[in-house]
Amino acid sequence: MKKSRNWNVKSVRPLRLYSGYSDSKQDNPLLYFCQHRWRVTPHGELQQLE
Repeated sequence: MKKSRNWNVKSVRPLRLYSGYSDSKQDNPLLYFCQHRWRVTPHGELQQLE
């Protein structure tokens, strides 16, 4: 018989990324987890997001 695992949800750490960039607003949910966020402009330049 296979033992079931007892997962402790409190031990799971939320996702934190140091930085991220995207050229699409569709990626905003993922950029939320980044401490430093950048948007790539249509001209290929980086624009820092707040």
